Amino acid sequence: ENPVYLWIHDGEAELRDDPKMIRAAEQQRDKEAAIFRSVDNVMAPSAEEGAQINQLVPTAKTTTLPPYFFEASEFVTRDASHFSDLSDILFVGGFPHQPNVDAALFMARDVMPLVWERCPDARLLLVGYAPPPEVQELASERIIVTGQVPELAPWFAKSRLMLAGLRYGAGVKGKVVEALRRGLPVVTTPVGAEGMGISQGEQAIIAESAEDLAGGVIALMRDPDQCARLSAAGVALAAKRFSRSAARDVLESVFAIPRCHVCGSVKVLSVARDGDSPLEAAVCGDCFATSRSDALTRSLLHRFALDGEIYLTECATSRRDLRLHVFGSGGGIAASLRGLPNCSTSDFFPEVPLGTEGPAGVRCEDVMHLTYGDETFDIVISQDIVVQQSDPVRGFNEVARVLREGGSHFFTVPDGERQSIRDLVAANFAGDPVGEDGAAVHTEVGRDLLRILRRRGCSLIEHSVPAAHDDPKSVVTVFEAVKAARQSQDRPEAGK
Repeated sequence: ENPVYLWIHDGEAELRDDPKMIRAAEQQRDKEAAIFRSVDNVMAPSAEEGAQINQLVPTAKTTTLPPYFFEASEFVTRDASHFSDLSDILFVGGFPHQPNVDAALFMARDVMPLVWERCPDARLLLVGYAPPPEVQELASERIIVTGQVPELAPWFAKSRLMLAGLRYGAGVKGKVVEALRRGLPVVTTPVGAEGMGISQGEQAIIAESAEDLAGGVIALMRDPDQCARLSAAGVALAAKRFSRSAARDVLESVFAIPRCHVCGSVKVLSVARDGDSPLEAAVCGDCFATSRSDALTRSLLHRFALDGEIYLTECATSRRDLRLHVFGSGGGIAASLRGLPNCSTSDFFPEVPLGTEGPAGVRCEDVMHLTYGDETFDIVISQDIVVQQSDPVRGFNEVARVLREGGSHFFTVPDGERQSIRDLVAANFAGDPVGEDGAAVHTEVGRDLLRILRRRGCSLIEHSVPAAHDDPKSVVTVFEAVKAARQSQDRPEAGK
């Protein structure tokens, strides 16, 4: 049941003063109130509608969920030069929806004649499917009635501004959201601006009378710089309210479903309490990522997720501009990334030539003698691999070599092995998914690592990340070596 239905027809009933429509709206209100009382949460497309729901049913729990979301790449800002030669005024809407018919007639008959007195070359574009006869009859040299069009993008691109003269109708208006996120200046009514947090004159021009709407249109037709300012402010507002991350945050707050940050699975396990280290216990029932892998992934997402991605495979899929590599073919991270076109894994196999394919199709690489070219990867992930080498200094140097400028090496070290990289200790053994006898741990990592990385143009950040979902007292230390751009390598390093 869509609560928007009530307020659309309630507003029309008031505008037309139609007793029959008013009675129908009251009956619909009673039905919706019963629904609101029977559910745990009502999701409304705007805070204003949530407030109206609470006026109707004060005990209802409401949450504002944006009705649209877009990827970061779908927000486009226009500069003044884009608007200088444009004179078309756009209105978009499906005409089976009665508020759009009323708006088209209002704009054509009351608003645009005032605009044409000052801007005779302006045209009103009425774009949308199924225009009724009264809208079709508006068609002239100055008013273009298109009917259904295959693509809206060209109409937004060729227009100077969006005029949304809506006089009734509830909810967040898709046509206004589309205009904002495409960088098209908007002139609209309070009804058209509802639910978006628009401030008059900042992200759009809001007016109610035909005279004031026409004044807003004329101002934009004369001033491309004002068009550019509204374009930038409108895009910023749309990106804040209608991004993927904004929608995800709301849904996560309502459903509160724990997820594996590596693969996104909801099959989250409890941390083992009787093992040697709870940080090595699996926390995911699908990829079997450990608590330590999960913590490393959260550090990576904090740095590289641009649009609210909350698990690694989602980030790697959406950010095709990044190339990721994992040293070590076992574990949840390598398993989850395997097969993605911009991700790769490697491991060391003593009998396999470096740079060639080993068991299960995994590439053979020695961290101390990498066959990859300089600046190959944006992200490199290793868990204990580098410190397991006989010459870890060389290993860190090699990883830094294959990192691109601005890239990061995320790594962990064995518990307790964090004093000094120069103190080579007697070989201890840590579990290794490749060798039956384990892998020798030759060194401890600590205060000298910063100096070593600095020589390769890297700064070191130490992240203290809470461990798995049900073990808040455990903390995982994740290191991030960030390779600076060449022009900034002489600056003091970030991190600690």
